[in-house]
Amino acid sequence: THDSSPSSSSSGGQNAETKRRRNIKNGFENIRYLIPELNDATNAKISKAQMLECTANQIQVAAKMRDDMKAEVDLLKQEEQQLQQKISQYQTSLPVDGIPTMPAASRSREALYALFRAYVADRTRKTWHFYPYSLVLKRIFDAFQNTVTCESPDEFLRSLNEWRANSMALVQLRQAASQAVMDMGRNTSFLSSLEQVPEECVRLALSDT
Repeated sequence: THDSSPSSSSSGGQNAETKRRRNIKNGFENIRYLIPELNDATNAKISKAQMLECTANQIQVAAKMRDDMKAEVDLLKQEEQQLQQKISQYQTSLPVDGIPTMPAASRSREALYALFRAYVADRTRKTWHFYPYSLVLKRIFDAFQNTVTCESPDEFLRSLNEWRANSMALVQLRQAASQAVMDMGRNTSFLSSLEQVPEECVRLALSDT
């Protein structure tokens, strides 16, 4: 038979209350474990109300981080789409037979510049004093490259004379030397620490190869 005595009902109610309190206690212990701020020893005696407030703040912070990360992911996806579109545009703009080759004149110009840089690096490695001089030579060389053409013997002589008249005059050489001094002052310790200049000149010459 079912026992419906007052003592039995009271015992069942106490068990339910005990279970409820135990669940609440376990829940707060889980909160303390999950929230880093509550793991601090200084918060060992914190009240349950404060624990709930701290938990709410942590949830807000986590939600903001989630929203920020989602926004960043969306932005990255948008940038990826834009890059894919640009890649597609570049691919469609390429000729069917592949990338066009560099004209012979451009290849020759690049080859001459490479030889000049290698020459400057080699000479500067042997004596750093050559580097300031090479800055003057560089301007003369640039003018030569931009002026002299080899389309025909007559055109070569004409452009060579033009280069010599416009770039080798004393006025132009003085300007080139003045600019070289300014470059040395800007790129080296020429004006403040002379003992560092040799090493800096060698490094600059080698980095340009």
